[in-house]
Amino acid sequence: MMAPDGLSTVLQKSSQAFEIVTDVQSLTSKSLYYKALGDNTRLRIVALLAISELCLCQLVELLNVPTSTMTHHLQMLENGGVIVPRKEGKFTVYSLHPDRRESLVECLQSDT
Repeated sequence: MMAPDGLSTVLQKSSQAFEIVTDVQSLTSKSLYYKALGDNTRLRIVALLAISELCLCQLVELLNVPTSTMTHHLQMLENGGVIVPRKEGKFTVYSLHPDRRESLVECLQSDT
């Protein structure tokens, strides 16, 4: 049988979990973020952008993928809040989202 203290802890944690589960906007945002990182090519893009800002044509050349494929991957990363585009003349330059840069670099450097 659970002690009264244990019951209040379970109820408190259940309440916190319920708040998380019912925050659909936050869950959608997190889902898009993790989905964006769930692909080898996109992780390679993130690794390159951790080194330097790059435009579409540079990424296509470095990763040797078709432009249409790269555009798709960049859109996924942008939708997930992983990267931010910036117009520079006729080019769009991509960089890691400044709020997530440090955690992304740490993630790429870790063994897990």
